[in-house]
Amino acid sequence: MDKLKFMKFLLICKFFTTIIMSNRILSLLVIMVIFGTIFGIYYYFSVLSTGNVSLIFNGSGSASVMLTSEFGNSYNRDCERSCLFDNIPAVNYTVSAKRDGYATIEKTFKLNRGENKKVVIAMEKEVVLIEQTKKKEETIATIKLKKSIQETIETTTGSVILGYRNNALYYAIPNKSEWDVFEKAEDTDGKQLFILPAGTLSEESLDIYE
Repeated sequence: MDKLKFMKFLLICKFFTTIIMSNRILSLLVIMVIFGTIFGIYYYFSVLSTGNVSLIFNGSGSASVMLTSEFGNSYNRDCERSCLFDNIPAVNYTVSAKRDGYATIEKTFKLNRGENKKVVIAMEKEVVLIEQTKKKEETIATIKLKKSIQETIETTTGSVILGYRNNALYYAIPNKSEWDVFEKAEDTDGKQLFILPAGTLSEESLDIYE
């Protein structure tokens, strides 16, 4: 009887040992699944959800750049020919670039997960507005100067207005077979510059006599 009881005891111990070992394996599998899930979520939202952006600029000189995401996060940097923003969230962005002598430019783009994106920033010099202002000033000055020499031009047949240059109006008056070329600046009398031999003058001639 004692031997039989001992055998039963061993069987019971083996049974509980098997259950305990099975639970350990099951617990280990559960832990592995949990950690695997956590790592997968981290990898998806922290690694796969980021990307790299290379900004490429034309011209020379440092440009002040602000990169702003659709959620309001911003990145500031001074860039020369190019600059890199790496491992930033993969969302929609607006880039604003400023450089002395150039017009401020803004550009939007979308950065996808894991993408290495290149964005070309073509900056334009602020010469158009300056030229327009200059031309406007020249037009007003030309009108004033033309009025000041209007009587001279009208009373002399064949006179030619060569044009406005260097803050002065240039015109030519025929003198027999030659031309007397004059310069008239604002608030000054017309000044004769030189005499040209016979020939035909036009407004294009001003490029020769600049």
